[in-house]
Amino acid sequence: MAFLDQVNDFARTSTAFNTETLKLGVASLFGSLDSSVLSGIPSSITGAWIAAGIMPEGIAKDLIKASQKLEGGITPFEETILWAFKCALLGCAASMLKAEFKKAEFGEVKPVDITTNIGAIDPNVPNLVLYGEFSPVLKAKIAEAGIKAGIGVYGIAGDPLLCGTVPVLTNHASQEVPVMTGAIDLILAGDQFVNPSILSLAGRYNVPVVSTQTLNKCCSSSGGGDCVDSLIQKVKDSKQVRGAFVREVPSVKNTAAMGYSGANLNMKAIADGLSSGNIKGIVIFAGNDNVKLSQDTELTIMAQIFLDSGILCLSEGDASIALSKYGYLTKGYNVSCADSLKKINEVLGVPAVVDITGYGMMEFLCALSAACGKGIKDIPVTAVFAEASRNVDVVKAVSAVAFGVNTYFWPALPVGGGQKVVEALKSYCSKLFGASLYVTGRSMTARVKAANIVTALTGEKGPDVSGNPWYGKTGAF
Repeated sequence: MAFLDQVNDFARTSTAFNTETLKLGVASLFGSLDSSVLSGIPSSITGAWIAAGIMPEGIAKDLIKASQKLEGGITPFEETILWAFKCALLGCAASMLKAEFKKAEFGEVKPVDITTNIGAIDPNVPNLVLYGEFSPVLKAKIAEAGIKAGIGVYGIAGDPLLCGTVPVLTNHASQEVPVMTGAIDLILAGDQFVNPSILSLAGRYNVPVVSTQTLNKCCSSSGGGDCVDSLIQKVKDSKQVRGAFVREVPSVKNTAAMGYSGANLNMKAIADGLSSGNIKGIVIFAGNDNVKLSQDTELTIMAQIFLDSGILCLSEGDASIALSKYGYLTKGYNVSCADSLKKINEVLGVPAVVDITGYGMMEFLCALSAACGKGIKDIPVTAVFAEASRNVDVVKAVSAVAFGVNTYFWPALPVGGGQKVVEALKSYCSKLFGASLYVTGRSMTARVKAANIVTALTGEKGPDVSGNPWYGKTGAF
């Protein structure tokens, strides 16, 4: 539902919605899905979906029917799994349509440097934070107006605007921290990915919170310009009212190169690197972070092990923001990499970890398949959800498996039936797609997780973790 809401929100505010292709795509998501929405996916993949009976057909035929299957009846386990994949792939179709909206609205995505981390806040000016996932068109209008008015505009817990003018302060799990600096004067919040704690915390710091729903209603009645100007004025007024609050901002900030995609990366160089062995494999980090795990620890430890093992690392969304705080997305930053991988990255002109948030994982996978001239399941590529927490993470993980990508998901998958069901799901996916969904409920350190993935992905022995105190208790997958 999250992906459907995002594309619907985008469509309502986009000036590009007048194009017939996008109109048809949105209408078909909510009615009977038009095959053109999935035209960028290799026919070998969509053919497998059709054969398995999981080709998405739209809300009426997928989500409504699937919801009733979960209510009861005599549906066997295998068929329930198929319905889960069908619904997940409908969300995948929505995310791919959202990428098309981005192209139509803003042009082809290009790599851009974005400031990340909490030190990006300027305590001397009125500051507005855009919380959560909502229309990029509305975000762009607010950012443009805010910059002209001399206020700071920042993003948290949503797709970054790939224009380079809106810093991203932190990732999902620590979204409350910027408010606690005392330097935030107003919050504009969507519904998706925003913690309920923000409202009570904002009250303690006397920070007004405006919902995007309220702003959208104002924009609809005023034509758009007046409501954005009114919001900017509220930010300025709030700074004056909040004059007694101390504004203390840590100095730490980073520069992240973001906005790479299958369309602007040298995909031939990547394919050649895989063929020659200079790239041992590819890992794509995805998913939101999870408060059950030490924030960013899993991602950073695993990323470093993969890079040292000669594995090309990519990331999207919240995973990119997390890694950016430690220099992994900064060009020229001294990150340890295998020599062969370092040379490949120099040819590509990218930092140690390559952000693909612009169009997302699926667009990159399709471009990779075309460049390598083979099916995705025959390419050594793996998706890693190191600190997942949201239902959208499950949708992305399931979709990746349906594309033929072995996918690892931590800390747990929200399904009933325990580990036996998870194991059955893994073997069933392997038969159906040639890829598996790996979920384990056992305690396992990031070093052990990464070592096992290196072995599975490259066929070579992973790094030595025998000195790790958990190793004797957990072993391998």
